[in-house]
Amino acid sequence: MSPQWAPDNLLRRFPPTHILVGEFDPLLDDSVSFARRLKGASTSSVFFRVLPGLPHGFLSFQNAIEESTEAVNTVISHLRCNLTNAPPLTEEELRKMGKVH
Repeated sequence: MSPQWAPDNLLRRFPPTHILVGEFDPLLDDSVSFARRLKGASTSSVFFRVLPGLPHGFLSFQNAIEESTEAVNTVISHLRCNLTNAPPLTEEELRKMGKVH
């Protein structure tokens, strides 16, 4: 089941959510709609960002496209923050991470 169709009572229980979507992703409109629904129903934080020029599946292009590598580093930072209660990585720390292996 797509989270797009989840009832509001379920959306209110979502954890902090980080949505990255490529500008040329065919699911862009669905991602925008879901982020809006989640922000309206959830008590958790919702981060939403459209990455210019990137297609669906852009995370698979890490180390090949700089923007994809940066996106993977952003995902790592979000997971680190939410799984360990560590503070978010700074922009400088993200840049120092360099290529993700």
